[in-house]
Amino acid sequence: MFFEVHSEKKIGFKKLSPNDLGLKESGHQTHIGLYQHVLDFLPDNHVEKAAILIYDDYCEILNCDYGKINRSTGKMEAPNIKSGARNEHTIVNQIREFASLKPTCEWYLVWFGLQSEELVFWLISSDSEDFQHASNIFPTQNKVYDENSASFSLAIDFLEKKVNGVSVKLQEEIEVASQTGKQIKKYKKQDIEKANKLFKQIGYSGEQIIEQYLERQKLAHTISNYRWMNANMESGMPFDFIINEGLEAENFIDVKSTRFDFNQYLYYSDEEIGFVHGLKEDKKYSVYRVFDMDNAQKKLRVCTNCMSYVSSVNADIADLSSKMEKVQTILQSIKIGVRPNDCFVNIQPQIIL
Repeated sequence: MFFEVHSEKKIGFKKLSPNDLGLKESGHQTHIGLYQHVLDFLPDNHVEKAAILIYDDYCEILNCDYGKINRSTGKMEAPNIKSGARNEHTIVNQIREFASLKPTCEWYLVWFGLQSEELVFWLISSDSEDFQHASNIFPTQNKVYDENSASFSLAIDFLEKKVNGVSVKLQEEIEVASQTGKQIKKYKKQDIEKANKLFKQIGYSGEQIIEQYLERQKLAHTISNYRWMNANMESGMPFDFIINEGLEAENFIDVKSTRFDFNQYLYYSDEEIGFVHGLKEDKKYSVYRVFDMDNAQKKLRVCTNCMSYVSSVNADIADLSSKMEKVQTILQSIKIGVRPNDCFVNIQPQIIL
């Protein structure tokens, strides 16, 4: 799983009051109160963080101002999250917006931390399927659950599945950020590093699958031979396989793998694009797209005749390089992301691997 519950292993669960929800006309509460001893890995003073809000199938990273009240006794207590300005996209404001759409429902909040120290807030309405799940794993309202709670292991398992299940789009965005080098504030550094590590692991696993696929083709005499460039170590070559090496029908394969569906971005370095641009025949280059790698059944689509697209990208990069040289900037090796449907101009039928 990409997201894992923080090692402090504390989960808060409470029924939200009308004041918490901003539904009480006489009240102007600017925060939602939380419980002591959850999120203790955060500092006591108010800190602005990005946090994940989950509600049914909704999952988004929003601003979150978390902190504790400094009592006259000097004790820091009564942790809370603040609403911020009325038009600010915060956890509290979004919770209140959802609640305003169902004013007759009861509302509940579950909160906890992730290993990357991100905060997660799971909003639950009493008319939802989520409420039935929450009732099973949190039998007592307004409580902090920890390792001494009977249902704690069940709660951890459910919450990790819930977070990872509804956050696929978010994980896709983090993978894009990890590959393009864009440091977006709302993404945790640890998540970007983890996404990059997973991307490399998935890349190698995808090549292993294609090696098995080509071996079956060789046994069936569909191809005469092949060579896996990265079988023992990363070769640094701008392709991953050569088919029929040493023959006139020699072809190059670039394997592009992803945990996600077919539409997740493909990444190309300028070396890869330059290599394809230098080939004289379109038929010599193919992209093998392995996707749904997290599923038991992996899928494959093969793109041929895609050199014209890659060549147009290469021309854009060359133009960029020329312009950057004029301002005395060194153009390092870069990666670009493109949607598969933009460049897969001749796709073989989908293959289940």
